[in-house]
Amino acid sequence: MINYRLLSTVILFFALLAVIGFARLKIDTDVIHSLPTNEKAIADALDIFENHPVHDEIAIDITLNHDDLGTLIKCAGMVEKDLKKSGLFAEVGMTKISSLIPELALDITHNLPLLFSTAELHKSVAPLLTPTKIRTKVHRIFADLSAMDAIGQAKFIAADPLGLKNLI
Repeated sequence: MINYRLLSTVILFFALLAVIGFARLKIDTDVIHSLPTNEKAIADALDIFENHPVHDEIAIDITLNHDDLGTLIKCAGMVEKDLKKSGLFAEVGMTKISSLIPELALDITHNLPLLFSTAELHKSVAPLLTPTKIRTKVHRIFADLSAMDAIGQAKFIAADPLGLKNLI
């Protein structure tokens, strides 16, 4: 004869042990911290992963077998819409990052002297400093200022009239 009271007590006891075990169980999926940190390259990479603002972002690369910009834009729009609709992501799209690009470009122009080595200054920058090249660049700036593309470019032109940031 089966003692149902004893059987249910044993089942309840093991269920309780299972719940306690699962509550105490912690699975660490962070494989990055299991890497040896005494290697300089790995330690530097870990530092980048921990402190870089892009480490928690996903980029989706959409390509076509043929050149069709309209279809590519439609596909990107559909993917973006579906990602937003899923509710799985705090932010979808490039709006936040694209608003930082002008600030980054201005920061680059303010730090141009630090961004070139001596060899790069002689090879890339010095040829642009001849009177003819400067005159040509100034004429091009004046011509470009009459186009719609020049709206909002005054800060960039004032900070870097020769366009040296484009060499970076």
